[in-house]
Amino acid sequence: MSNSAVETLVSACIRFLQAYPPFDQMEAAALRFLAERVRLLHYPKGARILSTEMGVAPALYIVHRGRVRAKSTVGLGSGEPTSATLGPGQAFAIGALMAQRPTFGAYLAQDDVFCYELSADDFFALTQKSAAFNLFCTQHIAGLLKQSQQQLQLQFAQRAAEQKTMNSPLAAVVKRDAVAVAATASIRQAVELMAERHLGSMVVVDDQEVPVGIFTLSDVLKRIVLPGTSLEQPISNVMSSAPATLPLAANAHDAALLMAMRGIRHVLAVDEGGRLRGVVSERDLFKLQGAGLRQIRHAIDAASSIEVLQHARGDVRQLSLTMLAEGVGAAEITQFISTLNDTVTRRVLELNLERHDLYGIDWAWLSFGSEGRDEQTFTTDQDNGIVFICTDIMDRELTQLRFLEFAR
Repeated sequence: MSNSAVETLVSACIRFLQAYPPFDQMEAAALRFLAERVRLLHYPKGARILSTEMGVAPALYIVHRGRVRAKSTVGLGSGEPTSATLGPGQAFAIGALMAQRPTFGAYLAQDDVFCYELSADDFFALTQKSAAFNLFCTQHIAGLLKQSQQQLQLQFAQRAAEQKTMNSPLAAVVKRDAVAVAATASIRQAVELMAERHLGSMVVVDDQEVPVGIFTLSDVLKRIVLPGTSLEQPISNVMSSAPATLPLAANAHDAALLMAMRGIRHVLAVDEGGRLRGVVSERDLFKLQGAGLRQIRHAIDAASSIEVLQHARGDVRQLSLTMLAEGVGAAEITQFISTLNDTVTRRVLELNLERHDLYGIDWAWLSFGSEGRDEQTFTTDQDNGIVFICTDIMDRELTQLRFLEFAR
């Protein structure tokens, strides 16, 4: 093709693009860069232009003529797929290109369609050349995220309306006055008070009402009955020191996360001076949420197979979606997901060790990226590693093969 013919096609492309945003705002040099590198391709009516099964999106698509039907699903929850019709000047596959992943859903030619296509490499080059185009792509991604959140919130609105919110401050969760004993009180006095008040735990405080320990029903067997501990000893001898505390202004999600991270059943609510004002139990949170963090963690810890763990992961995802629907912040949700994913990983390692003999080898499992930063989301391509000490008497290659098999 002659230079004049090429220039004619480029000029026609530029004129077409300038009629639509964001191309009408792009710098002249960037717009020419785009026009010089696109290909104009034809898709007959009913043709599949782009879909999930085609793999990572290879190009940016700009509709030149005809209509494209976009059938999209965000892959979250159980909502129905959404659809839209795209016409001339509209672009698609921006999100998939930015994330370098397959698109969610499919794009079908509703009529005979002509599309300009810009390769992935040229797309990224264009985002660097044009501030206007870069801003457009960023705003597009932000819009997709907002749309996904709105869909989730609508999907779980009914469920959230039927139960108290986990955003409730602890001051609203605490239902009765705190009951506590001094560190000098006898075990008998503490246990009798627990029985009288039907309590599952007893907080131990100092003379300023600041919690210094906690004693629970589960401690009775292992710390009193089995050792034959005298009931006349001070409760401080059998309490758990440094109990978990949160300010009254903290919310129920904070308490649930603390329980999950520490594997405990009670969190103490304290005022600004650190004085005891109430006890938040696992049961209190269960009433708010229906399926609590500790229940999920207990199911994970007790899992006897990978299949059971897969079911627990489903519970993690469901509770995460509910938290999102209730408006819980991204940082809290990702920390919650990461905490329970850590628990799942540990249980997988424990189950796997039953089938692999690594006795006598010093080693550690490493979590990289989002899990290591406590920033995991609903879907992750988690990277992990194993580091081990190979002594002089060990065969390095054989030991490495053993760990490779273990990791698989």
